[in-house]
Order: sequence, then C-alpha cells, then structure tokens
Amino acid sequence: MSRTTRLTVIAAAAAVLSGATIAPASHAGAEELVFENRKVKSDPPEGSPEVATLDVPADWVRNRLNWHSVGFFDLTAPGKSIVLDLEPLEDTVREVRAERRLLRGLGPSDYREYAFRVADPGSKVRVRWVYAHRDSQTEDTWSYTSVFLMRGNRLVIDGRRSEREELKPIRRHVVRSVEFPG
Repeated sequence: MSRTTRLTVIAAAAAVLSGATIAPASHAGAEELVFENRKVKSDPPEGSPEVATLDVPADWVRNRLNWHSVGFFDLTAPGKSIVLDLEPLEDTVREVRAERRLLRGLGPSDYREYAFRVADPGSKVRVRWVYAHRDSQTEDTWSYTSVFLMRGNRLVIDGRRSEREELKPIRRHVVRSVEFPG
C-alpha cells in the first residue's frame, strides 16, 4: 500500500474521530455535486513549494496530510477522498508498476484491476491505474481506487467499490481540472 493510500485512510479516520458529524449520503448522483476550484501548495521545510489547482466537491473537507500532500474528504459518505501528493514516493512508471505487482500478488480474492494505462511522456496523465482492493482487516469492504501520475505528482481518488458508479464522474471532473502552473 502506498504512502498516499495509507495517509488517506489515516486522515479519514482522524476526521471521524475528531467528532465530525457524519450524515447520511446526500448525493443522489455526481451530477448534483457542485465543484470548487481549490489551490494545493506543498509546504516543504526547505526549497520552494509546488502548486497545483483542482476542482473538488464543494462540501468536502480539506486536510493537510504532510508537507507535500493535501486530502479532501466527504464526511457525508465516509471513505470517499481525493488526495494530491506533490512529492510522492512512487512518482515513476516503474515504481507504480512495482506497487501494482505487489497488489496483484494478493490474488483475485483481494485485488481486482479495472484499468492500467501508461501514456507517452509529456502527456497530462502519464499513468492511470484503477483497481479495487480488499484489506484483510476489513473483509466486508472493498476500496475503489484510481491512481494518476501527472507531471511527477500523484492524484488518488478513493471510495468504496459499491460507490463506483458515483465516483466515476467525480474522477473524470477532477482529473480534467488539475493544473500545475509554472
């Protein structure tokens, strides 16, 4: 499991434990969502920060996960998140393929792949990887995860597999909106 995926799980749990009110899901579909353009900026102790902008659902909560990662979390339907890591550990095609091999080794009872595409260097989205994964500690819940490498940065959109159809239009909108100025 990547650092970004672990951070997503930790941040979602922290949001719930902090006393945030969890209400029943209020979205009948992604068409009803209102998106806001948000600026994400790394906060490194040394060097200059990296900056990106992306659209996220307006009612999702922002949370800085570390110096280089910011997550957005849907508290009305816990488990849905968008995380942008501006300095990921796995930032090359080779590293993402290694992570993929690791998860594929779990077998079909714990991992299902929907897409893995590698585009030409210079493409906005270099790698697109969509999969479902079941954590052995939570056998009843499958994640539905989309990982994108974009100009050396890593965008992860995560939710439950049962919410797959609702996540697809959110994913399309968010990926199209990401910009890295400069």
